[in-house]
Amino acid sequence: MRVVLASKSPRRREILSSLGIAFDIVSADADESSDITDPALLVRELALRKGRATRELLKARGEWNDDTLIIASDTVVAMEGEILGKPKDENDARRMLSMLSGKSH
Repeated sequence: MRVVLASKSPRRREILSSLGIAFDIVSADADESSDITDPALLVRELALRKGRATRELLKARGEWNDDTLIIASDTVVAMEGEILGKPKDENDARRMLSMLSGKSH
């Protein structure tokens, strides 16, 4: 079985390596825009999109077969009912850091 990590995340790579799992890294771009406001539902949707995009990339390369396992995930930070995505600019980044400062999240 071929295991594919659909992520460039060093931490996810480290986790799989620590488990002794042999894997390839194949990361495809996936649309991360969404109107979903529930953090748990959002990460599920984004992970699904990343997994599907990776599968399609593997198919386009002729590397897909039914013995391929794709591991895809996502992470979001939510605070005070707001999902904190990528900051729009420097001021937005400061706002987010201020919101998170001194609090568990």
